[in-house]
Amino acid sequence: GAFDYTGVYKMTVATSDPEAALSFVTKYLSATEKAQPHPGGDGTCALVKWALFPGSEYQMHFVNTFQKPQGDWTLTEYGEYMDDLHRGVVGIDAFMNNRVKLFFTDLDGVVEKLQEGGEELRVFRNAGDGTYSVMALVPTGVVIECVGSLSEDSLAQLEIMEWSFCSLDSVSSLTSRHLTAAADLDDGVWPLAAVYAVSDGNSTAEFFTEVLSASLASEARTDDDCANIYVLDIPGTESQLGYTYQVHLVDAPLSPSGTLKVSDYEDYLNNLHGDIQDLDNDHYDSYMDNHIGLYIESGDDVINELQSLDIPFFTRCNGGSTCYANVTETSSVAEGLEGDDFTADVFLQVGNTGIIYEVLGPVSEDILEEGFTQWDLCGPNFT
Repeated sequence: GAFDYTGVYKMTVATSDPEAALSFVTKYLSATEKAQPHPGGDGTCALVKWALFPGSEYQMHFVNTFQKPQGDWTLTEYGEYMDDLHRGVVGIDAFMNNRVKLFFTDLDGVVEKLQEGGEELRVFRNAGDGTYSVMALVPTGVVIECVGSLSEDSLAQLEIMEWSFCSLDSVSSLTSRHLTAAADLDDGVWPLAAVYAVSDGNSTAEFFTEVLSASLASEARTDDDCANIYVLDIPGTESQLGYTYQVHLVDAPLSPSGTLKVSDYEDYLNNLHGDIQDLDNDHYDSYMDNHIGLYIESGDDVINELQSLDIPFFTRCNGGSTCYANVTETSSVAEGLEGDDFTADVFLQVGNTGIIYEVLGPVSEDILEEGFTQWDLCGPNFT
């Protein structure tokens, strides 16, 4: 398909407190801070913190674009709701299915650090592969699933839970392919999957397979009584990682979600995002900072495919200092860029889920001549 993937770059997360999120992942999850390039991202117009994980060099970007639209539900209110929900259930709630799944070659070390820091430990047994998942509850409202092997010493100190999507008392297991050949990986942290809570797993999975060139993995399962779970392979990512990166879609209507259903959240995002075709910086909303980042072979192919399918999308310049508007400028058209050094960010929405999906790839001079919007965290610049 047009989405010819070459690797995994990052996950960007919208949060009201990027500093707290960065502090958590550097203290407990082996990350280090990486300098971010956005003018105004130092707290002047937004607060942007980038984290780099060892081994894979996978990144997480924690962002609060507080000058951008957030609608009636601010990121602060969102984070407080999710923190209260996550910490108020025994097991897993519906919105914990919005998370990043990372493999740790030293999960024992993660457990030890979390215990020493007095953090809550929620540990699940993964069926069939001998690994465990430790749910790290990152402030504010962010969830990272830490996957790996645990020693007998660690297991003796932990209460192990079973995956459950029906109720807090029932037992179920989510079978999905984790890394079993950890010895083949360099020490560090490796991206396994992006997990999304959705209200219609079937139509969302179809969008991934028909538009985004994903393939449905054999271990995907549906269980109409409790959850519909779709495990999708992102082909081509194995050339970078040595294994195939995945997207997991979890439609779990019986999991607790507080006063807000997953479908309500999707509706909120749809209304907030609005028409994203050729979206400018003034209408880029803060919740769009929840997005995956994957490398592709050709930005041209993706742009041409989306245009042919009449799927709304927007682009940003990503090729050096000229791709970032000065904080005092209102102009947003990038000029004078060399095609050989230019990478385009292409953003689209996955169906009606409100999920924003970003791919990054080179574009030709023909596409470049059409012009690209620079990143500008300041604004809106309405007159």
